[in-house]
Amino acid sequence: MATFVGELILSVIAVEGTAAVVTIGNLTITASQIATAVASVALSAGAAALSASAMSQGQADPGTAQTPFRQAIPARRRYYGRNRVAGPMMLAEVRDGVQYNLYALCDGPIEAIDALRLDNKVITVGVSGGVQEYPYQGLEAPFSSIVFVDTQLGTAAQTALSRLTTDLGDIWSSDHRLRGVATMLIAAGSVPPQSFLTVYPSGMVKGSVDGRFAKIYDPRFDGTIAGGFGAHRIGNAATWTYGANSVSVLLDYLKHPDGHVIPVSYLDGVLPDWAAQAAVCAEAVPLKAGGTEPRWETHGGYSFDEPRKDVVRRILDSFDGWLYLRSDGKLGVRAGKLTAPTVTLTDEDILSCELERGADALSVANTILASYVSPDHDFQRVDAEPWVNAADVSLRGAKDVRLDLAMVQSFGQARRLMKRAAIRANPRLTLKLKTSI
Repeated sequence: MATFVGELILSVIAVEGTAAVVTIGNLTITASQIATAVASVALSAGAAALSASAMSQGQADPGTAQTPFRQAIPARRRYYGRNRVAGPMMLAEVRDGVQYNLYALCDGPIEAIDALRLDNKVITVGVSGGVQEYPYQGLEAPFSSIVFVDTQLGTAAQTALSRLTTDLGDIWSSDHRLRGVATMLIAAGSVPPQSFLTVYPSGMVKGSVDGRFAKIYDPRFDGTIAGGFGAHRIGNAATWTYGANSVSVLLDYLKHPDGHVIPVSYLDGVLPDWAAQAAVCAEAVPLKAGGTEPRWETHGGYSFDEPRKDVVRRILDSFDGWLYLRSDGKLGVRAGKLTAPTVTLTDEDILSCELERGADALSVANTILASYVSPDHDFQRVDAEPWVNAADVSLRGAKDVRLDLAMVQSFGQARRLMKRAAIRANPRLTLKLKTSI
């Protein structure tokens, strides 16, 4: 249609010395009407071009940065160790040109928030919560803060956020304490239209925190059990401290009311054994680049609506551990480390013996792949360098298996787990014993 109209206009205007008239159906158009229309179109096109030019030169339209927000009711989450966390929104309210967004980071209490982030950039706040960095501090003198941030650790004693009780007192009272919930409040003020996209490029500023999260019971620090020392008590959460020891993390999840909810009675009398395995996890392991790190640590979180067995499996994978039922019916654990045997089997104990070379051809693997979470890469999942049995690959070709180390945050730890997996995936010999004990 645009091409047809253009050709029609040109052909009519090209008529010389006549009052050109065009009839289309019942519609009659004179040359003067066409000229007026052409001028109108030209003005409109010029205005549009001018507007586009202004936009391209940075005169931003705040309406282009509007962010529609829709959120399903989320499940609660809890975290162990170090993490970067952003939570679902609990409150969204606009009052007197200020947007108040309150986020539930996770279940508390947590140990500490080490860094605040807005749109993934580290920021600092003053005593009143005002953000100190550009562009949130203001674009013109006196450079007062435009955005304010408040946080809470989710303690049982925390009070309602004063910024909300003061500014939104009609909907947020002192009873809104959110005990047991770690929170982050962002109060974003209004700015002139020409500065909107500079301060709020994505429309709604997004917040996150880097921190140390759950406080857990560690049987090594319980002076009431054999070999333990310290003030930790399994039945008193007020005595627990932050930690990421893998066995202690597993113990916490198994007994926690928001975890596997295993009765503590299943652990009666066996906590010294759990403490010994926690000590294995805490052993200092040399690093290739120098220094040491604990043998096994567990960092990460779980959602309250995911299958418990999946969470247990994820924690066990972080330290190559396994659970077992003891002969007394109690629950035992082993951390991944080669240890000297403590039981001697005699001929009378062995009912049958089966020795095989290697493993089943369908289950063998000679290349171990793995991914882990790297704090050095903004807590993103990264792939570790594959662990390859080059000699076996040359014989039968590459056969790989992948480890999903979602709760590991150290390359060295990921590497140790890959080496242990390589031994199991392609053993030189496989021995199966059936015993009477």
